Amino acid sequence: MLVSHAFFDLWRMIEEDKSFDKALFDLLDEPERDFIKYCLNKCKITSRGFESAYNRLLDGLVKRLKMLEGAKNIGDDSPLIKTEMKSILDKLYENGVFSTS
Repeated sequence: MLVSHAFFDLWRMIEEDKSFDKALFDLLDEPERDFIKYCLNKCKITSRGFESAYNRLLDGLVKRLKMLEGAKNIGDDSPLIKTEMKSILDKLYENGVFSTS
């Protein structure tokens, strides 16, 4: 996987300096965010700043899912809602928010 300079800089900052830069985190695209989380877990490196920023993104997905559920409950039958809900659920599943077991 090719990664951006922001990814490399953030990784170095977390691993070597034991610090976190939200501005660098915001420059990462979704696959890079997921990959850096994977790398941190594999290397058993913890970063409260990273976890906090990463979890805020997941919280946003959960809020959007609840909003879409509310729209369906009041009778909005747009097929786009179902598609977006499935996409959000897939992302949450991939990030380990829930499992099928």
